[in-house]
Amino acid sequence: MNPTLSWPTGGVPQVLLSGYFPLKDKGFRTIYQIQAVAMHLYDYAGTVRMDGRPIELRSGDLTLTPVGMATTYDLPAAGRHWCVHVLPATIGTPLRLPLHIRLGSDATIARERLARITAYQRRGRGRHEALASSTAAGAAVLELVAWLADRLPDGPQQRGGRAVERAASLLREDPARGWRVPHLARTVGVSPAYLARRFRQRYGSTLARFQLAQRIGSAQALLACTELSVGEIGRRIGLPDAHHFNKLFRRVAGVPPTAFRAEHRA
Repeated sequence: MNPTLSWPTGGVPQVLLSGYFPLKDKGFRTIYQIQAVAMHLYDYAGTVRMDGRPIELRSGDLTLTPVGMATTYDLPAAGRHWCVHVLPATIGTPLRLPLHIRLGSDATIARERLARITAYQRRGRGRHEALASSTAAGAAVLELVAWLADRLPDGPQQRGGRAVERAASLLREDPARGWRVPHLARTVGVSPAYLARRFRQRYGSTLARFQLAQRIGSAQALLACTELSVGEIGRRIGLPDAHHFNKLFRRVAGVPPTAFRAEHRA
């Protein structure tokens, strides 16, 4: 039986390290033992021992190493892997994830998500931008964990997971749309109460707060990369009232839109 990792779904995890790193270990000589959950997506074949248990790796396999578990490698040739070290939050209903997952053709999706986490984690410069980037990286990890759980056979914890993931995708794809919970629930095929409860379990956030985070994230990108006025940006993300937009932006980002734009460009 493949051992599992318990991952709480409430709160935003903290990303400590992320990137695409080389590895050329042979003979299980180097022991890795870190005080964080290690997520690895391999672009090579070889053998990893996790707590002494050997696992044959193929390109496209993913492993999740619990906090403090010892791992060693024996590789026939040097290769590279995506790596994220993360401290999960300690609240919320836990998901049970296998320590070894063969992704097959889905590895491309996982690579894209891991690259996004790395880009978020490395993007912050000023204090407020660093905080926003850290939060975005943690949220992206939680989305990846939810996606991995949805690939598993349905069980009591996973039932309805695809509906929750679809709802999150709709909110991300069109943050300006004024989604209401009943309409969103009908769209993904579950009841409003079920969607609200499972969404909060999965993402540690209400649907409304999640939608607001997507809107402010879009506003941050427009502020940093365009010359659009603050009012126009508010209209584009579905918050046409300038006073209300400024108030919500400051609540989420910690600074007004004008200060965010000035700090980013400075």
